Amino acid sequence: MSSTRTITLSAELCQLAEEKFRTRFSSLDELVTAILNQLLLDDGLRMDEGEQRLLEERLKGLGYL
Repeated sequence: MSSTRTITLSAELCQLAEEKFRTRFSSLDELVTAILNQLLLDDGLRMDEGEQRLLEERLKGLGYL
């Protein structure tokens, strides 16, 4: 990523997150980036599951399953 954006979060939320995750992430920016990446990955997996169901339905309709 070559450019960045600024977001605004409450100081209390930031402090709680920093305290809870300080051993896993070196900064709040790193934590938020990891969370957003995971959310995007989860959405991609859900879409794959939907495609899987559609494929299974089609195969059942054709008598393969």
